[in-house]
Amino acid sequence: MSGGLSSLGQRAPRNSSGDDCILLEPDESLDSPIENGNLRHCLYRQRSSISQVPSLSRLQSSISVNSLNADMPHLEERMRRRLQYFFMNPCQKYQAKRRKPYKLGLQLLKIALVTIQLCLFGQSNLNMVHFKQKSDFIMKATFLRSNATYYTKSAVYHQINHISQEYANWGNNTVGMLMYPNGRKSAPDINMTVQYYPTAKDAKQGIIPFDPEGETKTNTYVLKQWSNNNPNVSIDCVELKNGTCIKFDFVTLMSIDIQFKFYLIQVVVPVGFNSPSCFNTVINIVFDNSAHNGELSPVLKSQYKMKDCDGDDDADITGMKIFLNFFDSFIIGICTLSMVLCIRSLLKAQILRKKFELFFRAQYNKNLKFSEKMEFFNMWYLLIIISDVLTILGSLSKLVLQNQYEGIVDYNICSIFLGVGCLCVWIGVLRYAGFFHQYNILVLTLKKSLPNVCRFMVCASLLYLGFMFCGWAMLGPHHHKFRSLVVTSEALYSLINGDDMYMTYEEMSRDNLVMVVISQIYLYVFISLFIYVVLSLFIAVIMDTYETIKEIQEGDGPQLNEIEKFLSMCSADASVDNYRFELNSPTHCHCCFGNDEDFYSDGE
Repeated sequence: MSGGLSSLGQRAPRNSSGDDCILLEPDESLDSPIENGNLRHCLYRQRSSISQVPSLSRLQSSISVNSLNADMPHLEERMRRRLQYFFMNPCQKYQAKRRKPYKLGLQLLKIALVTIQLCLFGQSNLNMVHFKQKSDFIMKATFLRSNATYYTKSAVYHQINHISQEYANWGNNTVGMLMYPNGRKSAPDINMTVQYYPTAKDAKQGIIPFDPEGETKTNTYVLKQWSNNNPNVSIDCVELKNGTCIKFDFVTLMSIDIQFKFYLIQVVVPVGFNSPSCFNTVINIVFDNSAHNGELSPVLKSQYKMKDCDGDDDADITGMKIFLNFFDSFIIGICTLSMVLCIRSLLKAQILRKKFELFFRAQYNKNLKFSEKMEFFNMWYLLIIISDVLTILGSLSKLVLQNQYEGIVDYNICSIFLGVGCLCVWIGVLRYAGFFHQYNILVLTLKKSLPNVCRFMVCASLLYLGFMFCGWAMLGPHHHKFRSLVVTSEALYSLINGDDMYMTYEEMSRDNLVMVVISQIYLYVFISLFIYVVLSLFIAVIMDTYETIKEIQEGDGPQLNEIEKFLSMCSADASVDNYRFELNSPTHCHCCFGNDEDFYSDGE
């Protein structure tokens, strides 16, 4: 387009037709100082009042008063056209300059690529999580009996010996790809760590026999390696590898931690398309007795560390992994280009804003309001930049993870980056829907109702927090849905949405009649207030904004700001050929406008 602008710029400014933007008489609504058509006298008065308009010092350094007066109609028309072109959508810009909307095409391509990337990553992450969950389920079913809580000493001894025995027989019983580490045929050692509270110095009858604030005592043991020749499991003590048998001091016992290891292989179907993954897995079964409440509930914890699969070196660098590496790198390049273009557009918009402020102050002796200045800051570009940054970080994290052959593999951070980035990308699609009058009602409603919704949510949150603290304090000891602040908040939010109401009433403890009555009053008041009043008012706030926007669209339109008033003087549409020529005259005000290419070349 630069060639077209330069070739047309040598022509003299053509006369304006009925479809062109012509210099109209000054509009009183813009508070123009031009009166009675005395343009020269007014401009001279403005030029002489430099103290009132400091920005005009730049004008004086480049042009004379007479040249400015002679060219002001063209300057005003040029500025009006630049602003009109700036606020056009990509389709209108294409009609005005016949320039392909490459940025629009780039965004659409990015949406497709990011979505495909997220689907591939989501499936891979799902396979990984499903594999870990299945492995943990197998471990629990094998090493922990159906009764997962123990109340007697004999049950604890029997469970620990049962774990040792099952681990020794694992190699002969398993039907999956769960093996002993390092290719061992027999079971390696099982380590057991026991922690005790320190014994109280002056322990007396009726007083706590240990010091809960003192330094804990830790002992480490190696459990007995069982064999088929000795299948009996002791219930009186824990048998060790050295042939001894120990008993725990349950009075001071704090915790028991049993640790053993496995070598696991994940095979993803189809096998030819996905290479297997291998893991060294550390299993910890912890019996926590720190509360001394009379029960021990074992908890199984697992940690998966990836390692090279033996004899599978070629599969790590071929097939799916090469494709994913190239695909992720290409997306990083696309997002980087998109981010650079959006930053460039934001910077050029601010340059145009400053030049329009200078012109508007010189022509109409007025300053733009903050809301009018924000018209030059495109929040959609900011959203695109945020999505690009998140997608780049997620793609880099994904590249590191899928080329990692050793260590702990955690997809959580990567999934957060890619998920939120894809969310922002799809929210940005609403921008293009807003180009059409029939589809932009959602965006306009959200934009206009946001301040009122935020104020309403602040007031509603105060009520919600009050009920949350009250319910936790009153009903916490008597209802499992109010045992903590987080659980209480989840229960109340579910009640607002009408979920599980009957069970909330039914599961209330009936031991205390007073608390039963108070809980009934509390629940009835909360549900009635939030469902019938708060939610109805919330919907009314949004519907009021929706009806207002609908009336504006069907009527004469909203009240115009100063920029819109300035642009309303132009009757030309986007198809007019005047957007292709440049008013290049000896009296051109370079300090106001600079190079036209800075603004006309910003295609979308």
